Amino acid sequence: MGVLSVVRKIRELVWLISVAITRSRLPILKAFPYYFFYNKCTSRYSSNGPQIAFPENHNEYMEKGFTALKTAESQRLLTSLDDRIRSLEATGEMVYGTNALFEEGWNKFPEVELLFQGVLGDLIRSVLNSDFKIYICGFHQKIGDPEGANRKLWHSDSGPGTCLNIFCYLSDASAETGPTTLLPWKASLDIFRAEWDFVDQFLNEHGRKTVTSEELRVARHNFYECLIRERYADQVATPSGTTGLIALFNNNILHSAKPTAPGSSRRVMLCRVYPSDKPFDLDGYKDRGVLLKRLPKYPRASDIF
Repeated sequence: MGVLSVVRKIRELVWLISVAITRSRLPILKAFPYYFFYNKCTSRYSSNGPQIAFPENHNEYMEKGFTALKTAESQRLLTSLDDRIRSLEATGEMVYGTNALFEEGWNKFPEVELLFQGVLGDLIRSVLNSDFKIYICGFHQKIGDPEGANRKLWHSDSGPGTCLNIFCYLSDASAETGPTTLLPWKASLDIFRAEWDFVDQFLNEHGRKTVTSEELRVARHNFYECLIRERYADQVATPSGTTGLIALFNNNILHSAKPTAPGSSRRVMLCRVYPSDKPFDLDGYKDRGVLLKRLPKYPRASDIF
């Protein structure tokens, strides 16, 4: 084994240790600031003696990297929110895929505030054992496509390990609507351990300078799907249910989504939240709202939004 191969193996080992500790695929120097800030947030939150509203969801998330919940409150609020959006779109107002909750838009959808004040906020705090801040939030719709083009390949978002992706279902989450499918953290981590060699071999065989990002994305999906089918098929989970389901997961676990069937649509309120060392800033969101699309992709760990 040459010097370059030894260096590569050391880099791989250090990165995998970082991934296992921080639950993030970011480079080690980027992943650990989020990890340390999260510890600060949980310490502050725990020192005030709050209770975890949903202990079973907390335990499931800590073990698997995802959890799901539906209550009478979430069903009532998300059904009302779906009705409100339908009414607005019937008048020609664009809601899905826009920054509908930015600035005064936040106050146009009172159900959103009630969700964060109630069941959704309690679920996030239970999972994180911390207060939280919203980085992005808005509405997304996936329309049925006979060609299956809206399928999501297996992938990891590979962001900070403290970032939660949240889908609040306005529609049913069923085989027809194509809800998100999730692979638990431990199985995802096992695949990440094998991925480094696969990517290196793929780039060597197809030309490091000529392989496109799309070719690599598809190759990764095929690699993930093959291992999942061979080793982890019984661990794959697809949180399903009627309007009101809330699915929450660490953005680093492997996830995918089947196409939405023709004649169906998947409608969700999509959120990305981070831990905070300060109480939830409801007044701030009332004043400035929140964006669905914003840059940078991942903020600094301690930024207040």
